[in-house]
Amino acid sequence: MTQIEFNDTCSYTESLKLITISEKHVTKFDSNYRLWNPVTQHGKVFEFSHTTGPEFDPNTSFIFKSDDGLTLEIVNDPETTEARKQLYINSKSL
Repeated sequence: MTQIEFNDTCSYTESLKLITISEKHVTKFDSNYRLWNPVTQHGKVFEFSHTTGPEFDPNTSFIFKSDDGLTLEIVNDPETTEARKQLYINSKSL
C-alpha cells in the first residue's frame, strides 16, 4: 500500500465526495492507497475500482474507492503519459 499525503496537490469536490490528484504527485502506481491528512493525523484506505480509459490516453483516470463512499481519482498527466507512450512504442520496435 502506497501512502499519499492530502495537501494542496489534491482537490476535493464535496458534492461528489471526490478527491482528485495528478499522477505527478503519486510516487508509484498501486492497487490501494492510504490517503494521509497531516493536519488531522488521520488516514483513509482506497482500493482500486476501475479506469476510465486506456493507459496511454491523457484523459484516463484511475478510480479508487474507500469503504465509506469516498472516491480517489488519480488523473493522467498529459506530458508524463506521452513520454510513457513513446518509451513503450520505442521498446516494441527494438
